[in-house]
Amino acid sequence: METIVDQARTDLSLRGMSPKIRLHFDTLEHRMRRRQRMWGGDLSVLNEETVRRSAAIRRSLAFEKVMREMPLALEPYDVVVGSCAIEGAVVRCALPIYLLNQELGYCSLQMSHKCPDYETLLRRGLRSIIDELKSRRPQAQAQPFADVRQSQLDFIEACVREAEAVIALANRYSDITEAAARKESDPIRREELLEISRVCRRVPEFPATGLHEALQSLWFFNLAMIEVYSNISIGHIDAVLNPYFESDWSAGKITLARAQDLVDSFVLHVNDRAQVDPKQYYLKDQKSLPGAPQQCRIGYGYGFVTSLENDQADAINHWGQNILISGLNADGSDATNALTYLFLNAHEKFSMTSPVLTVRMHKNTPPQLLHRAAEVLKTGGGMPYINNDDVIVAGYERLGVPREDGCKYANSNCWETLLQGMCNQEMIRGLNFLYFLELALNQGQPFLYKDDLKGQHGPDRGDPMTFGASYCVSYNMVEGVETKNPAALETFDDLMYAWKLQMDCMMSKSMEYVAANVRAGGSHGPLDAKPILSVLTQGCVESLTDLTHGGAKYDLWHLMGEAVANAADSLAVIKKFVYDEKRLTLPQMVEILKRDWAGEEGESLRLKCISEVPKFGNDIPYVDDIAKEMVDYFLQRAEFHGKKYPDFIFSPCIGTYSWIISIGKKIGASAEGRKAREPIAANLSPVPGRDVSGPTAAVRSYLKLNTAPMAAGAPIDLRVSSSGLEGEAGTKRVEGLIKAFLQEGGNMMTLTITSAEELRRAMAEPEKYRGLRVRMGGWSAYYVLLSRASQEIHLKRVEHGFA
Repeated sequence: METIVDQARTDLSLRGMSPKIRLHFDTLEHRMRRRQRMWGGDLSVLNEETVRRSAAIRRSLAFEKVMREMPLALEPYDVVVGSCAIEGAVVRCALPIYLLNQELGYCSLQMSHKCPDYETLLRRGLRSIIDELKSRRPQAQAQPFADVRQSQLDFIEACVREAEAVIALANRYSDITEAAARKESDPIRREELLEISRVCRRVPEFPATGLHEALQSLWFFNLAMIEVYSNISIGHIDAVLNPYFESDWSAGKITLARAQDLVDSFVLHVNDRAQVDPKQYYLKDQKSLPGAPQQCRIGYGYGFVTSLENDQADAINHWGQNILISGLNADGSDATNALTYLFLNAHEKFSMTSPVLTVRMHKNTPPQLLHRAAEVLKTGGGMPYINNDDVIVAGYERLGVPREDGCKYANSNCWETLLQGMCNQEMIRGLNFLYFLELALNQGQPFLYKDDLKGQHGPDRGDPMTFGASYCVSYNMVEGVETKNPAALETFDDLMYAWKLQMDCMMSKSMEYVAANVRAGGSHGPLDAKPILSVLTQGCVESLTDLTHGGAKYDLWHLMGEAVANAADSLAVIKKFVYDEKRLTLPQMVEILKRDWAGEEGESLRLKCISEVPKFGNDIPYVDDIAKEMVDYFLQRAEFHGKKYPDFIFSPCIGTYSWIISIGKKIGASAEGRKAREPIAANLSPVPGRDVSGPTAAVRSYLKLNTAPMAAGAPIDLRVSSSGLEGEAGTKRVEGLIKAFLQEGGNMMTLTITSAEELRRAMAEPEKYRGLRVRMGGWSAYYVLLSRASQEIHLKRVEHGFA
């Protein structure tokens, strides 16, 4: 007998669009080409009374103002409701002014790399949590220290106000849909509107009782976050929603077609702020934009950029909306359900860039899901992303996280993982393997970066536009430890030892700095507060402490390595040319790198470095063993130093997101043939253009590296030719690659299936290829919107075939 899961997988009618969904999709396609607006940033909650209150209270007042006053749109196609638009133009909201100028730089106006406890939201509703917060006032009042007592009382007040504000947003929608129903002449649409009004009156205030209520509750909360520039992950969505779908299904209250419509409506709402016309999101002067933020400079997260030729502009359509499906349950069983396939259907039919879709897989993933994921991957865009639960869950257990919690991991804003609804996840970026080699070659001094910093000025509190929206505790790594003069590095082991000293110095300093500063002033500054996120983060309500100040169940900091392939390739060149073949001395090599391969001799050597030495990604031990030694040392020292800080989880990982251009700009020329300031390799992938032996060889090089302890993630990105993948035989080839990757213990993988010729045509005729998507580090992007440098990087990536 066919199960509901089988029906969801095989019913081809679910892969099309109903009339309402088609109208929604077509409307978004039109709006993507319009200039967006802003609202709220030029408003203020400051007055004689509020300036005497804490920043947390003022922040909650600003949040409340947005929820109660922002423009709302009710569309004729709405099934799930919730969007901000005026006259058909998308509106981005900003928090009204709530900080004093002297407070700028001591908190973050935006928030990311978080994922709420949506399971609790749907099970309890906000009213129950509000009641619990109020009941904890005696707990706060009993605190013996006045500053702690006031902080906890402010926490309760701010959380209650923001939770009530989200309820008020839902009630505003209930009111406008009820009013629309009274005017509606179509009896069918009138009943739909009345049902939507009922749902909005119930959730998120009270527990959800079915799939419609669950999706609407989740979306309202997510919308509230987005509208105050908190770009947070949605998380393990099919697991969170499935109890409500099954309840409806068992009671005969829902059909698969209705469930698909609800899922489709939700997914399209996630895309409602997408843009495809650079002329519309380029902004010359922030002050000329009504409603723009007044206490920070504008950026891609607000929907506008002041430069189109950088990797910030490349991220214009990324706002952290990650969803994950399937995976392992804590008892080892597979978590695939009917909703798993409904979300795959939605992703396939819309071909958009959000939500970023990841399939959590494992060695016993049902073959039917493997096959369906392969089918969807063939449509392009680099999604779904593939996570290996066997590796990631075990990695969290290795870090001391109970399996039950580890199985509830989600992706954060990009590929990196977090523990959904349980943690304050942040990261130490910049543990750059190539930069450490540069320091090792130059006695602890950078070739370029130190000079680059000269003359740079920090933000000015007299000009709020000099501040960024985001503030997080971070350690800017510039100088390393003084190591030997290159002439004294007589053996390759000497050079590797110098590299290890640089790595260890930077890692230990960074971890010490972060631990000390987070303990003293929180992860985002002493004045930071994120009340509504704290409401749905385990541990915060119980401790009456904001998640950015240690209230979460876990303080999770990722130690993010970068440029592994560049460093391994460079060390292989030095090993071969300097130590094995003695073509030149190490001091000579260093001088050539400092001169950026200048002159005919320099260029001739550069080409030999590229062509005559093995490169990572081709299954060649000469270079792969170097990469393995570096990664092993990185993991060993992360574990060693992490034991010093038992109140933190320091989780090693390797990745770059999409910032390969900006990361490369601070690094001088490197021995693998890279010129100064050129981009680095993405994530744990080969250097673009150097993995010339096929996808199996690239994956084999990757699999030699120990990614098992990297619960946070270590993705390899591959571009696969669409040629030869036609039909069922092509689907089987993609399926086979994924299956082998899982069985051999791979950590994370992305596959972008396209062709170099298609990319070239898109560069020549962008209007004809507006929908062409490629994978960018931690998200997917429209290829024609990328900077020229990013487009060329994609072209350089080897186009692997399955022949």
